[in-house]
Amino acid sequence: LGADGTPQPALPQAVPTNPSERTRTALYATRAQAQALEAELDGAVLWVETGCCDESAVSAAIDRTDEQRMHKHLALDAPVFITGKNLQLAALVVDRLSDDGYEQVFLVTR
Repeated sequence: LGADGTPQPALPQAVPTNPSERTRTALYATRAQAQALEAELDGAVLWVETGCCDESAVSAAIDRTDEQRMHKHLALDAPVFITGKNLQLAALVVDRLSDDGYEQVFLVTR
């Protein structure tokens, strides 16, 4: 995030090379960037790993994100970091959370 709190363009190495692993919002982060932001925000972020291997993993990740957000009492503008071994499924989670009103959903790619 920039000094004004808005997402900045992703580092080129964070952008997936496979187009099916990209998101509509194009918010990507390396694990190091995500961890640095988490430290800066005193842990007021969400981390959710997308499981394997089908649509049920996407739904489960969305449910876990909603549960974590409620548990931590965070607003929809809190940063959300989505990880997973299958970046295509993780990208689907990012897109669906964005559709649900989450404002800063990042796909963690490295």
